[in-house]
Amino acid sequence: MVAAKAIYDWSVLSDILGTATYLSEAKMEIYNKHKLDLDKLKNLLKTDSSVYHRVFGIPETEKETNYSAYIGMVKKNGKKQSVKYPAASNGA
Repeated sequence: MVAAKAIYDWSVLSDILGTATYLSEAKMEIYNKHKLDLDKLKNLLKTDSSVYHRVFGIPETEKETNYSAYIGMVKKNGKKQSVKYPAASNGA
């Protein structure tokens, strides 16, 4: 059983590492890809400001889930501020 767990753990780590040598290098690559993807999404959604604000704005109710609720913060007037009710606590 221990050998099977070790093989599984190695497989998961191998997937995370991809072509990187170090775990920190792999996580930086994942972060940078996420940042680029998020920038692309924001630019696409900026063509319709109402959709953009629904996705990245301050949730109007505790039950509303969007990206801001998911990460627990929103940028308003150029400053980061905490969202009081992150998505994880809304019972969804």
